Amino acid sequence: MTDYTVPKMNDVSEGALDLGTVGEFTRAEVQRSASWHNKVLKLFVLDEQNKVLYDEVRPTPNNDRLAVWENIAKSILLGREGQQLRVYYEVDGVRSQVLTLTIKANFAAPLTVDLSGRNYIVFRTAAEEPSPPPEVPDYAQFTRTTAQAVNYESSDTKVARVDSSGKVSLLGNAEDPPVTITALDAAGASVGSYTLTVRGVRGLYLLSYDHELQAPGAALAATSYGLDVPTADDFSRFSAVYAAAKDDLAGYLKAQNLGLPDMTEKGFLGVVTDTSGSPTYLDLATLQVSSASPSQKGYAIGISQPH
Repeated sequence: MTDYTVPKMNDVSEGALDLGTVGEFTRAEVQRSASWHNKVLKLFVLDEQNKVLYDEVRPTPNNDRLAVWENIAKSILLGREGQQLRVYYEVDGVRSQVLTLTIKANFAAPLTVDLSGRNYIVFRTAAEEPSPPPEVPDYAQFTRTTAQAVNYESSDTKVARVDSSGKVSLLGNAEDPPVTITALDAAGASVGSYTLTVRGVRGLYLLSYDHELQAPGAALAATSYGLDVPTADDFSRFSAVYAAAKDDLAGYLKAQNLGLPDMTEKGFLGVVTDTSGSPTYLDLATLQVSSASPSQKGYAIGISQPH
């Protein structure tokens, strides 16, 4: 058996970590030894399928102080209620004893998800109607269930959508008021609910159905809505989130929201990149981001910042 003791997590009680009481981050501690000086100290968090959810190195100075991992995000634990996770560390590849913990959550406990660090972008109209990504990223989904429930419903599907298994897909922000997720029995009666606060989702907004706008008009539209004009990085990130629909992104967006215009002929106008007035331009047919001619026409787009 290894001589390295089990790591400690203050949020773990009686072998369980309750998501209803954990903040945005949980932490792990290891009593470091001066004998580990200049060795590689690395902490791991694994799920039941041995998938690494978290791994990070800490320095090993010549002392016996605690090594602390304070940035283990609750978001990596969401949707794993009932699962057993394993936490351990390695010193130059030699594994410590393992901390095994069960993820649990009171179904009714309020839940907050902060995606500010994910640069997660969802396409929306100015009326806040979303066109969800074709594959919602794992970090923007979680599952919470309760006994006797055969279905679930969301009080605001523009922010969060939930399927019959209790899996929630996050599409927008809500805080005051939060979204309510309700569990329903076979008769459609409520058997429980919880409130959900979501922060940090960025919206890429179609602000006008007029595809004949030029950069000055598009920028004015964004300003009037209190939004930023997208940069090349914003367009590239949006394209990455929606990559599964790359063969026909315009068609996909319209299929998600039939009120959208046919956007196959013109793309999205972004921030002006030089003194000549050349705008950043996203071609929806190719998903190529370029610096276009000042006379380029397209759609007015705005983007929100994480909040």
